[in-house]
Amino acid sequence: MTLPDADAIADKQARHVLARLADEEAFKKDVKSAIEAVLATPFADLVEHARLEATIAAAIHRDQVEGAARPVGRAIQLGTLHAAQKDETKLGAFVPEKARKKIEELVTRPKTVNEKLIRQLLEQEAMEETLRDVIFDALKEFNEKVNPFVAEWGLPGILKKLGPFGFGPLGKSMENVRVEFDKRLEPEMRKFLQGFSRRAVRRMGDLVVQNSDDAKFMALRKSMIAWLYDQQIKELVGGVDDETAKAWHDIGIDIAEHALALDSSKAQRKQVLEALLRDHGREPLRTVLEKHGLKAAPDTDAIARAAFPAAKAFFTSDAARARLTTLLREALEA
Repeated sequence: MTLPDADAIADKQARHVLARLADEEAFKKDVKSAIEAVLATPFADLVEHARLEATIAAAIHRDQVEGAARPVGRAIQLGTLHAAQKDETKLGAFVPEKARKKIEELVTRPKTVNEKLIRQLLEQEAMEETLRDVIFDALKEFNEKVNPFVAEWGLPGILKKLGPFGFGPLGKSMENVRVEFDKRLEPEMRKFLQGFSRRAVRRMGDLVVQNSDDAKFMALRKSMIAWLYDQQIKELVGGVDDETAKAWHDIGIDIAEHALALDSSKAQRKQVLEALLRDHGREPLRTVLEKHGLKAAPDTDAIARAAFPAAKAFFTSDAARARLTTLLREALEA
């Protein structure tokens, strides 16, 4: 049956209902009731693996990544970077005393050095070359100061004491010997260091790992943290330009997109969800959260205040009124 005034009645009712829904105080009560209802619902009725995977697939779809996640994330990152590059606040100002104590306890905890990481870092060709150059310079300087052909305490000093007669022709001969000696010594030193530098970096790795829990290494960790606390925010990000920030942002998006789509990641998500459903599926969501340490009740007023502007925009939209009018008209006709 079709009522002649069904459209007008439904439209009037829709406007009335939406006006009530768009009232902020009423909205706060509705949000509280909705959250309580969700918390009282069994966990299994709220989460489903197929729907979760479909949501993740939609989120990492190329159109969403390229048209939303990447540009929005890049804009946020660049805005944050530009603000940080002007911020003279020291990093330590953001770290309260209780957090500092916890950080110090962590950095001085024994057996925290990753041996594989240390060795991988040290036993690289670049590290060998650097150490080789440093040792070569040290040996060269040592030779210049200790070599009896060159050092003031050696033959040059003795010849000077002999006066012009001793220092003249004999001194020139000694200089020729010294030049020839240096010419032959340098390639031998480099040849020796070619193999020694490799052994040296390995030995350095051994010492770092063996002594990582010594008092001096603990003091080193503390000093690095103290140094960070004393740095201004703008100094810490001073070397990052827009192109570098964009590149790192894009790298992060690429990695996240790839990692979420891996079959191994999907399998892990499925295993975790199946375990949760097996152990807690019929328990209310509130109970599940409490068993995992989330015991604080949600601040429904704060949530409502944050969500109300968007909710009001929806409730006062033509689309919402048209949809509700259709539903009410169908109810009247039924």
